[in-house]
Amino acid sequence: MVKKLTANNISYDPGLKKPQEKLLIHSLETLAGDVALAFLDLRTRQQHVKSHPIFSVNVPIDQFESSLAKVLGNLRPQTVLICDDIILLEWAKRYMLDLNFPEPIVVPGGFKNWCSQGLPYWGGEYTASKAFGEWVEKTGEIDLITPRSAMRQSADLQLDVRPEEEFRKFSLPQSMHCPTGRIGAIKTSANLIYMHCAGRTRGIIAAQTWKDLDRPERSRFIAGGTQGWELAGGIRSFDNEVKPIAFLTHEEEQTLAESLLTRLSIPICTKNSLPAWQVSHQTTFYIRVMECSRDGHTISPTTLIQSTDQFLAAHHISILIHGPKPLDVAVATIWLRRLGWDAYALLDDLGIPQSIVEEITQPTPNVPKGVKLVDTRPSQQYSESRVQGSVWSPRSELQNLNKQAAIFLIDANAAILDGTINLAKLVGLNVLGGVSWDQLDPAIIDNSTAVFDAPPADQPIFFPNRHKGNLKDAQGYLDWEHSLLPVLERFGPIPWAPINHQSPRPKSHLSIFYRQVRTQWTP
Repeated sequence: MVKKLTANNISYDPGLKKPQEKLLIHSLETLAGDVALAFLDLRTRQQHVKSHPIFSVNVPIDQFESSLAKVLGNLRPQTVLICDDIILLEWAKRYMLDLNFPEPIVVPGGFKNWCSQGLPYWGGEYTASKAFGEWVEKTGEIDLITPRSAMRQSADLQLDVRPEEEFRKFSLPQSMHCPTGRIGAIKTSANLIYMHCAGRTRGIIAAQTWKDLDRPERSRFIAGGTQGWELAGGIRSFDNEVKPIAFLTHEEEQTLAESLLTRLSIPICTKNSLPAWQVSHQTTFYIRVMECSRDGHTISPTTLIQSTDQFLAAHHISILIHGPKPLDVAVATIWLRRLGWDAYALLDDLGIPQSIVEEITQPTPNVPKGVKLVDTRPSQQYSESRVQGSVWSPRSELQNLNKQAAIFLIDANAAILDGTINLAKLVGLNVLGGVSWDQLDPAIIDNSTAVFDAPPADQPIFFPNRHKGNLKDAQGYLDWEHSLLPVLERFGPIPWAPINHQSPRPKSHLSIFYRQVRTQWTP
């Protein structure tokens, strides 16, 4: 029995004013609705990872333009914004209105008020996808094996299903690299296959994908992945080489992809049917997928499924998945639909889309002498190289700088420099101008490594040493993954259909969840 969320059983702020109460109800009703919408958390990456509203997507002010473009592209849905700083919030609203977004709906009082009213929140990275992975294990058809058992009884073939760069850093002894989108295309005579990732989610998804493909070979998921392996006393392998694996031909893969999509009742588009489909689906987000791609315009299906909220924010829209590898497309489409996105598979490649960000060219300005140089690029970039004598400050902390000092700003590129200057002026700084990184004279660049005294605001702190041999962090991370479904269940039913249940049309997990929350919540 789910408790009704009232002032009697939550940490409640009795000072909630009537106008705020109406705005909060409006926010919840919007989240529970059927219009194209996105729930955006504008706070820093560090704050978001520590704790955030359930199913919100982080679009931090520190990298606002690029993050917004990444998760929404050219879409202009209704947005619900949450932010703890009214000035930063106002700046973001102006930017969005200039891009022809509908008037954003603002959660009154920010995240602090959200929590004080007993509304749902959790913490972590890629948390929605991680919770979904737990749901897959609970309702799917995968078989798992403990690390100790896997050590005692090896498989004929052991696959690390993570992206290539992660596999190269570390893996398990005997593992070969094959990301989730590619496993169905493997040619193998193995009778028993083990699959794993670094933790749980991607290994679970891969093992269920193998079941979906109806392959005759038996498969098992190594519980806890590389972290579970170390906790069981095993050792990892480092600096791994990617060895060649035999795959199906393109024609064989196309046939298998079509068979898989048909068997699971997933809608298929072709180049011939695409024009009619586009007429009937006016609002569409296009995603090009391919494992092991480095072109910058293509997403790995493994990464897309593992961290959906880093690529998708809008609900109640159509998503067209395309790419050069039919099984990559099929796998990505199947899992996005199970997550609640209205995804369709195009088994023909549209090619690499044009960038939605226009290049802006400006004359190279001189960096003035005797002023405070403030670098607002991501902290990792500042750590690698910076202008001699400059200081780092994320956008979200510009208001903490000395208002009397004359400052000159340095940002990543000309496309966002103007926005940074406008924000700095909005918070009351004495700004003389700015320059983009690519316009600087190399002679004034310091390429030594800079170390921060404390973790920067744009970098998360979340079991940071779990992949560095720290068993306490590894266990804490796995325990966190196991805790996610109970957190959701505190507020009502899990918003996803069981994996073995095929829904004719996906339903937004965001809206399903907040319909339940709105029903329970009483101001």
